[in-house]
Amino acid sequence: MSKNPTLQQMQLSDQRDASAIRSVLSGKPLYPIYLWHAPGIPTFANALNLAQQLGFKKVSSQVTQTSAGDYVAIVRIQYPATKSIRAGAGQHTDPLIARGFGFRNAVRQLLVEIVP
Repeated sequence: MSKNPTLQQMQLSDQRDASAIRSVLSGKPLYPIYLWHAPGIPTFANALNLAQQLGFKKVSSQVTQTSAGDYVAIVRIQYPATKSIRAGAGQHTDPLIARGFGFRNAVRQLLVEIVP
């Protein structure tokens, strides 16, 4: 049995995260059911929660549109306790969702460094 997620599982994860991003952008509170997609892989809601708890700071964010019409975002965040900066990328048809995916992925990169 494969330990790798199926394409269907990855799409469902992105749909859940996109929904959480839309909730945050609309000012609605998050009541996440899912905190982790897999061990060490937080959902957007949990990445946001962890970033707030650990004091992560956004360094920069850049969104560009591809020739195919999708948006690609690069988000850089810092963990002040170690001054470590990591970047995450995200892609989506909505630039704000792409930015949310980039943020989630940057948090994942920092967690790899600070969580044993």
